[in-house]
Amino acid sequence: MTGASTLDASDDAAAPTYAPTFTAVYDEILQPTCAGVFCHGAAETGSLSMATKAAAYGGSVNVTAHGPDCGDAGLVIVDPGDPDASLLYRKVTSPPCGSKMPPEYVPYLDARQTAQIAEWITLGAQDD
Repeated sequence: MTGASTLDASDDAAAPTYAPTFTAVYDEILQPTCAGVFCHGAAETGSLSMATKAAAYGGSVNVTAHGPDCGDAGLVIVDPGDPDASLLYRKVTSPPCGSKMPPEYVPYLDARQTAQIAEWITLGAQDD
């Protein structure tokens, strides 16, 4: 068929929704940006694993930071209802310890992505 759109269903599925749900935050931000084997995809001791959705949620919500750069900060990685007290949100905006994430060789998150994380946390950081 001539003149048909080159978009197919897989292209639509890849478009970000910016939904404030953990599924969207994981699928649209954490998995593609943070879960690489040299970052949080490895299951190293002392590192937050984001290799799977379950590992990312269980290792961050209501969990006190324990990494080498922020372990002494006393911050919770994801403090449901409070993005400003959540190390995850602060690491992608203005970190109180360690480096801003993602590392400089990966593009920083845009304003819509950081707002998506903040809204998910504000709404209670539910595991959907």
